[in-house]
Order: sequence, then structure tokens, then C-alpha cells
Amino acid sequence: VGYTLVASSAGLAGATSAAFDIATGAPAKLAFTVQPASTTAGATLTTSVAVQDAFGNAVTSFTGGIAVALGANPGGSVLSGTASQAASGGVATFANLSLDRAGVGYRLAASSAGLIGATSAAFDVTAGAPARLAFLVQPVTSAAGAPLTPSVVVEDVLGNLVIGSAASVTVALGNNPGGGVLSGTNPLNAVLGVAAFGDLSVDKVGVGYTMVASSSGLAGATSAAFDITVGAAAQLAFRVQPSSAQAGVVVAPSVKVAVLDALGNAVTSSTVGVSVALGNNPGAGVLSGTSPVNAVGGVADFGDLSVDKVGVGYTLVASSGGLGSATSAPFDIGIAPVAKLAFVVQPSTVAAGGVMSPPVQVAVQDLLGNTDVSSTASVAVALGANPGGGTLSGTAMANAVAGIATFPGLSLDRVGAGYTLVATSSGLPAEASAAFDVTAGPAVRLAFLAQPVSVTAGEALTCSVRVEDALGNAVPSSGASIALALGNNPGAGVLSGASTVGASGGLAAFSGLSINRAGVGYTLTASSSGLTGATSAAFDVTVGLEAKLAFVVNPVSTVAGATLTPAVAVAVQDLAGNTLASSNAPISVVLLDNPGGATLGGLRAVPAADGIASFADLSVDKAGRGYTLSASSPGLGTATSAAFDIAAGAVSKLAFVVQPANGDLAVALVPAIQVAVQDAFGNSLPGAQATIALRLLDNPGRATLSGAATAETVDGVAAFADLSLNREGRGYTLSASSAGMPDAVSDPFDVEVTPEVRYAVGCDCQAGGGAGMGRWGILGLWALARARRALRRS
Repeated sequence: VGYTLVASSAGLAGATSAAFDIATGAPAKLAFTVQPASTTAGATLTTSVAVQDAFGNAVTSFTGGIAVALGANPGGSVLSGTASQAASGGVATFANLSLDRAGVGYRLAASSAGLIGATSAAFDVTAGAPARLAFLVQPVTSAAGAPLTPSVVVEDVLGNLVIGSAASVTVALGNNPGGGVLSGTNPLNAVLGVAAFGDLSVDKVGVGYTMVASSSGLAGATSAAFDITVGAAAQLAFRVQPSSAQAGVVVAPSVKVAVLDALGNAVTSSTVGVSVALGNNPGAGVLSGTSPVNAVGGVADFGDLSVDKVGVGYTLVASSGGLGSATSAPFDIGIAPVAKLAFVVQPSTVAAGGVMSPPVQVAVQDLLGNTDVSSTASVAVALGANPGGGTLSGTAMANAVAGIATFPGLSLDRVGAGYTLVATSSGLPAEASAAFDVTAGPAVRLAFLAQPVSVTAGEALTCSVRVEDALGNAVPSSGASIALALGNNPGAGVLSGASTVGASGGLAAFSGLSINRAGVGYTLTASSSGLTGATSAAFDVTVGLEAKLAFVVNPVSTVAGATLTPAVAVAVQDLAGNTLASSNAPISVVLLDNPGGATLGGLRAVPAADGIASFADLSVDKAGRGYTLSASSPGLGTATSAAFDIAAGAVSKLAFVVQPANGDLAVALVPAIQVAVQDAFGNSLPGAQATIALRLLDNPGRATLSGAATAETVDGVAAFADLSLNREGRGYTLSASSAGMPDAVSDPFDVEVTPEVRYAVGCDCQAGGGAGMGRWGILGLWALARARRALRRS
């Protein structure tokens, strides 16, 4: 209404037309005159749609129906409200529209019959306030322990994701058919409205698990159902634990071991072989029964297990390759009914008389060897095998204490190898111990094992001596040196032979011994350092055959001419020197060694009487040292006496032991005259002291004796070295005298002048007219005499 036109041209003044109106054309199209604005889901949305002609002019006269619908629908929303209106003044206003889904770039499309439709400008629908939770990603069926990755979103009341929410979201198991435990990072804060759980897991198998999500101030959500399946076989577990039982009795109910995955879920598909063994073994028992056993339905059933020894707190250990092991709960094995005895401490090898240590112990047991600790039964022990004939000493009967009878102080007195003990108790079978030995104790004494027997003198005598302990057992380990000697010696015999022998194996054997004198009741004694000696049984030594002579009384030194006292006696003997009392053999004695050239006086041949010849009146007349007698008898050889001496007798006389020899005139007699003091038999007495004087007795030349004619004895002899006579003569003698003894007279001797002297004297006389000796002189005569004596001696 009121349009005008204005005309213009260059250089010209314009012109304005009269007013005129332009009226609306026919309805041709629709147009949004009020665009829908962005809003939240569910909120009221207002928009207006006008009817226009082809040029966009509002056709206010239009009253037809106009409808709106979603054009672009990015959120998949539903348009709610009055979506169809009759136009008023050519305009339809929609005041109560709403969308339920958030989205960016929604558009509305307007339509009316016969008109070109219109599309609104784009608008957004955002989520409303957080109101509830919802599982965006549901948990899915997984193996136990495998990761579960659900996602929970924060939504408004219409189920739109509230991307601005950072709410803390917690998930938990809702339906829990397996009694599982939910593990993993929980709770989580939402990011852009989403809590994405990446490591959740459930440990127990079950069908129909659900999760429940919750957050403060929001409605919770429950997930779709899911299953937890079993994992791979990873471990074993005792499904039925072992129960306490008696020793040797099958454990009931049967032990069962299950094959489990890592989280303890039974792997029912497993058929692996499972073995069981004792873990804790307080009784050192042995497990019996079938093992290994293959699992059936994932379970290995051990229906015949038993343990043979009593104990508190046994355990079983189950194992299978790659599955590790499992240990059962403790269980006890009790005693079965008492059935036997058993040596729990065996008798030990011991020295004779020594106490067995540790003490022997016998237990009251069941058939499997378990001791009944409640038993107080009376138990006795005795010797079983008795190789040494020993006697058992010590406590041989005892009441059990805690099922065990202890026998202190047991000992045996005899050595032996392979002894046994036998234990008995009322109502139980006897039980034999292990074999043991009894050895010799320490060496203490000697004993004659083989006694000497009666023999003839000199005959070989044998015996043996062993080393024994205090109880009389041989000590085979001993190598002691053992010496034998005569104990009782009725014949004053001498033991000959090897009388000291080293023991071998504790035994000293003596052979080749002999005794040289007959006698009744000899004994031998055995001795060894540190050991108690032993004396043999008595035995006799008898006389042998005639074999020899022996001086049984030897001559004793005496003085010349005296009877040998005691009387010399010679016996007829056997080879061992025993006198044969039955012999009367004739026996003679003579001087054998005769240093003095003596004569044996007395009766020198005598028959034996009672085997002995006694020479009662023997004497020797000459002094000397080392005389011996020789005795002889036909068939018996000779015997030599011990040496004896004959000393000179009492002072009786003088005797010239060096006689005067023929000499030269006026020259000393050579050799020097010696006069000895002698006994009645002419034996010189070296100890005699006397003064002896010589004088001329027969003096045919009427000479004068010159020189020292008196001398003292030295060793019983007086020597006269310088005697001479001054007159020739034949048959001179000297007389020796000393107080208290008769004089002795020398042998005759001559004194003469030598031819040389005669010649010299004659020459001298002729030359000198007999006036003297001239140039020869007395010295010349002495020199010639001296030379003559030397010639005579040579």
C-alpha cells in the first residue's frame, strides 16, 4: 500500500508517481517466520510457519492446515507436540513441539497441501541434566579372570548422553550365580559422560551374571546378562580333604583333588593324571594306594589311600605336570589294634660284661609297626641264639612306658658272634632281635688253655696260654708277650726252650719246652706285663734211661794231701741230668787237668749206690790251680768235674828249689841258689816269711863260702845270688836252716878251676917267677869266669 515510483535522468529533474498498492499474490509456498531455536532434549520448541505467494509475500488470508515434521534428524529423535495447525492470518504457530534426542543440526520441514514446503534453519538439541546411567557397552561372556570392558554412560531422563558429566561411576555384580568377586579399577570418573571400564574381571564361573552401575544422584543401570566360563587348567585343589584314620586303614571318605583354573574354578573338562604323596610326615609313614589317578569331570578320586605310621598332622601334596601342587589340610593317623612286639633299639655289639648302650628297647605295636603309646604291657627279654653259652644279666623284664619297655644294664659274660634276644609279652607273638656279637673285654688275665702233661725229663713239653678278659673270654686282639716259668719245682728243675712267646690272636702256643729234673707235682706259671698271671695244673717229670755221668758233688779246693771234702760224688743220669736211683754202675775217677803234676790219692773206683758213686777219701798232693777230675763208666762216657785248686799245706820244711850247680873257683854260683819254705808234700808256700841261712855241709876242698849266705824269703822263696867257693872240690853240699824247721841239704856240686885259668896262672907264674898274677890280674880271671858261666847256661 502506497508504493510510488521516482523517475530520474541525468541532467533532468526527477518525478514521483502517484501512490499505488501491490496486493499479495496467490498462496504459493511456506516459510519459517520464526525459526526453531536450539534447546535441550524434551524442552518445548516454538516455531511459526507463514504462507507466502511466489514472491514471499505473506498470504494473510490463508487459513489452511500446515504441518511440521523433522527434516534433518541427526539424533534419531521423535518430534513431539502439536505438529499440525490451521493457519491464522496466513501463519501457523507451533508452541509445544519437543525432541527427545540430542543432536546437532536438526531441521524442521513445514508442509501444506498445494504449497511448496519449507525447511527451517538448523538447530541443536542438547542433553538434559544428568538423570540416569546406562550401559553403553555391555559386559560379554568371558573366561574367569579374563578382562571385561563395559562402558557406562551418564544420560538425561530421555536417555541422551550427558557428555559434560564427569560423574564417579561404580559397577558391581548384580546377579551373581557363581558367587564371584568383581575385580579391577572401580569406580571410574566419566569422561565426556562415559565411564569406560577396561580391566574388570569375575573370578567364578556362572551363567547369567549381571552388572549394576551406580553413581550418586543418578538412577542406576543393570547390564545385560553375561556368563563367566572356566579358564585354562592352572592349579589343583583338594575337593575332599583326607580324614584322620587308623594306620593301614583306607582314608574315608575318599580323597578328591579338583583341577582348577587360575581363579579356582573347576575345569570339568580336564582328564589329567594327578598324583598324591605325603607332605608333612610326622610319623615317617609310607603312603599306599593308587597314584596317579586320571581326573574325571575335572576331579581325581583317590579311593584307596592309607598311611602305615602313626602321626599327628600329616598332609598330602597333590601334583600334576604344569599345574603346580596343592597341600591338603592336616590329618592324623592313629594306632591300629596292638598286634606285635618290635625291638626299636636293637641290642648292640658289646664287650663281655659290658652294659649294652643305649639300653635295649622293645615297643608294643600294631601290625604296621606303630607303637601304642598308651600301652603299659609287661615285656620280658631272654637269650635266643646263644653261640657262646652266655648268661644274660641286667633288667630282663620291664613294663612299657608310652608303649616302650626299656631294659637297662643288659650284659653277657661269654664271647660269641650272632647272639639274639627274644622279647615276649602276654597275648603277643615272640619277637627276635637282630643278631649282635659279644666281644672280649679288655685283657685282664692269663689262663692255660692246653695244660702241660707228664713227660720224662728232657722230653718236649707243650702247652698254650691265652689272654682273657675279666670274665674268662679269650681276647683275640691281644699280642701280649707271655713268659712261662717253673712254679712248683719239686725236682729243682730248669725249664729249657722258648719260654717267652708273643700271643697271636690272643693265644701263645709253647712247644719244645723241657724240664731237666724228675719230680712229682711240677707247675708252670704264665706272666705278662699288666696282666694277672696263671698257674698250670700239676704234672710230673719222670726219669729217663741211663745216658751219662755227672759230678753231683764236685771237688772243692783244699790243701795238698787233705781229703777232698765233701766227698766227691758222681751220679748216673739220664739225658736231662736226673739221677737213676736204680743204677749201681762202676765209676772211676782220675785227674784230668793236673797243673801241679800231682798224684790222686784215695779209692778211685767205686760202684754206684742208688745211682751215685761217692769217693770219700780222695786227695791231691801237689798245689796247683785248675785241677779237674774225670769220671768214667763203661757205656756212659765221661764227665768232667768243676775246676778246683790245691793250696800248699802248713809250713813244714825247707827245700832247695834251685840247687847249687857246678861252678868255678871263686866265681858266683849260677844260677842263683833258691830255698823255699814248703809243706809236708813239697809244695812251696808263697806267703811264708822266714830268714834262711846257708852253710857248707860237705866241704871236700875245705873251702870258704863267700857272699850273702843269709836271705829273707820273698813269696816264700829266699834267693842267694852271689855265693862262691875259693877251693876246688867235688861233692860239696849246702845246708839250709831256719828257725822252727828242719834243715835241708842241697844236692852235691863241684867247684873247679877252668883250663883257661890254669893256663893263665901258669903263664903268669913262669913269667913272673910266681910273684903274682901279673898282667892278667884278678879282673881278667873274673871276666873269663863270667864268659864260662855264659857258655854253660847256653
